[in-house]
Amino acid sequence: MPVNPNPQGKGTLSTLQDLQRYRPPHGVLKTPRQSASDYFASLLVLSSEFRFRPVPGQWYYLYFHERRWQLSLIGPQEWAGSRADSYVGRCLLREDATWEVNYAVDIDEKPSAVQALGDVVTAFRERLEEQADVSAGLSRYEAGLPYFQRVLATALSASLNESLMLAGTLSTFAPPSSTERSMTVACS
Repeated sequence: MPVNPNPQGKGTLSTLQDLQRYRPPHGVLKTPRQSASDYFASLLVLSSEFRFRPVPGQWYYLYFHERRWQLSLIGPQEWAGSRADSYVGRCLLREDATWEVNYAVDIDEKPSAVQALGDVVTAFRERLEEQADVSAGLSRYEAGLPYFQRVLATALSASLNESLMLAGTLSTFAPPSSTERSMTVACS
């Protein structure tokens, strides 16, 4: 029996509509460092679990709970117990299909989340260092991702490629330095 190419049962029309919905309306000129920061934040959010359709301009809540990243519609003040304690920060899906992450002020008091975030940063830096051309490394299709993460990864790729082309830096990224990462986590 052949492998089902559409295991989540999404129809072609709805998939095309979702791809169009998340397609950035126009390129946004960004520095390579801004693009790298957006790329990192977006990969962090897209690697988290969520089962809803994110809406550009809306805030969502990122948690590191039971050794997994989870994006939720529910804020930490609405949870009780360990879920509220696992809050990492707020996330905003921007119109250009990139994500912004504002870390919780008490993130330093959550060693498991800080360690997991450090692991994500290390993997991100290694990924960038292995790529001769950043544009080639941007995902256009990630079969292993759930539906909305896959659609958003495709839109992210288009957005970052366009930003890099506008900046004339298609093959170079400036990954955030360790000092900038520390400042981002401590100050956000």
